[in-house]
Amino acid sequence: MKSLAIISASFVCGLPLHAQNENGAKLVSRVADGTPAEPAPPKELPAFTVRSTTVRQLEDRKIIMQRVSDPGLPDPPPPPPPATKEELEALRASPVWQERIADQKESELILLSASVVDGKASFVRWYHDGEEFQAWSNVNFNHLSGFAEFESDRTRYSFIMAVGDISTDRERKLEWPGKPPELGVDYPAFTLVKGDESKGNALAMMIALHDLYENEQDKLVAAHEGRLRASAEREVWLRANPPQPQDTVIQFWPRKGSRYMENNTQREGAR
Repeated sequence: MKSLAIISASFVCGLPLHAQNENGAKLVSRVADGTPAEPAPPKELPAFTVRSTTVRQLEDRKIIMQRVSDPGLPDPPPPPPPATKEELEALRASPVWQERIADQKESELILLSASVVDGKASFVRWYHDGEEFQAWSNVNFNHLSGFAEFESDRTRYSFIMAVGDISTDRERKLEWPGKPPELGVDYPAFTLVKGDESKGNALAMMIALHDLYENEQDKLVAAHEGRLRASAEREVWLRANPPQPQDTVIQFWPRKGSRYMENNTQREGAR
C-alpha cells in the first residue's frame, strides 16, 4: 500500500501529518452493483367510498380525481416535547454520550465533479473553503460511484459526485479539460493542477478517495461492471416491453377543521 496518493513530492511537504497517513480508507455502506432492490411491501389502503369523480383526459391517459368519504384514519402522533436544558446537560455528561463522542470521527460532505477520459484518467474538480481545486487522476471515477459513504482513519465522508465520460475518438477536439498527463505510476494517484497545494485539508479528501480505491478496487470495479450489465439488460427489456401509459387515480377527502371543509359547510348552511 502506498502511503500517499499524490505523485509530486512537493505536495507531501505541504500536507499535515494526519493527511499523509490516512491510508485506512474503507467502505462503510453497500455498493450498488446492479442487483435489483427488494420490492417495497404493498400498501394497505382503507376501503374508500367514492362520493364524486372528475376525469381529465390527457393525450394518452386520464387523471381521475375521486372525492371519497373520510375513512377515519388516526391522526399522526404529535412530535415529542423538546428536551429541557437540564436534560441536555445530563445527557452530555453521561458516560454513554462521552463514549459515543470519543469514538466518533469527524464528518465531511464531498461535492465534486469528474470527467472520465476514455475510461481511464479522470479530471476532478471540487471546492474547499470557497477555493476551486482541479486535479488529474489515473483512476476511473466511474468506479467510485454506487455508494454513499466511506471513511478514512480520521474522517467519515458523505459522498455526492457528478461524473461523465469524454472520448478522444470523437471528432470534437478535447479542448477541455485538455489531454490527461502521464502520471508514470502503477498505483492510484493524482496530480494537482489548480489550487493551493499547501492546504492539506483540501487535499485530504482526494488522498482518502485514492486510498479507498487502492484498498477496495476489486469490489468497486466489479460493482461498476454489474451496474453496466444491469443497465444494458434493462434497456433490452424496455425495448421488448415498452411501458404503457396508465391512468392516474387520485383519491382525497377534506379533514375536519380544514379550510375546504369550513367553506363547504358555510355554503351548505346558506342554502
